[in-house]
Amino acid sequence: MHEHTIEALIWDVDGTLADTIPIVVEALTITLDRHGGPTLTHEGIIALFGPTEEGLLRNVFGDEWVQAIETYLVEYERRHDGDAGVFPGVRKVIHGLRRRGIPMAVVTGKGARSAEITLRSIGLEGAFDPVEAGSMDGSVKAAAISRIVGDWSIEPQRVAYFGDMPSDISEARKAGVRAISAAWKSDADIDALVAGSPDALLRSEDELGEWVGRFVVS
Repeated sequence: MHEHTIEALIWDVDGTLADTIPIVVEALTITLDRHGGPTLTHEGIIALFGPTEEGLLRNVFGDEWVQAIETYLVEYERRHDGDAGVFPGVRKVIHGLRRRGIPMAVVTGKGARSAEITLRSIGLEGAFDPVEAGSMDGSVKAAAISRIVGDWSIEPQRVAYFGDMPSDISEARKAGVRAISAAWKSDADIDALVAGSPDALLRSEDELGEWVGRFVVS
């Protein structure tokens, strides 16, 4: 077996399986406004990322986050019209891997409810087992990746984690799995990803297909 052979894959959601960051920001902007929160720029909202949406809104509103999250989820789901946010090439790769019986999971910083909305809307509901959501208290990706790899009984170096942020590289490193940077969204920060030294940086959905064909074995 080649030293770089991959037997299982774990995926981030926002910016990796779907181009949903703009949808997240728009829904959060509306939620903050409707519930009397601060007026923030796109960058200001991105700076709040880390915990789930539930945790983010709790940090802003305190106990009133319970009402705010319901507003957010309605606005978030409303913006998943048709194939909004879909990466068609990524979805095709996922379906191909499923047919081959490759183990696949999701580890995301999103809340469980918003992750379910996105996976259902882009036609990938049921494609991953398990789907691990984030925490209200901050990132738990490395721990979730390690738990899944342990349950699979696969050597960590035979597992790849796909994410679109530099932090995803470091989380993959902590878990001992291959760090693959998903750089196929139009506004990917290539320089920041390169600086993180991932095991591979894939700049297009075609490159993803080529990489999977080369390294993933049944």
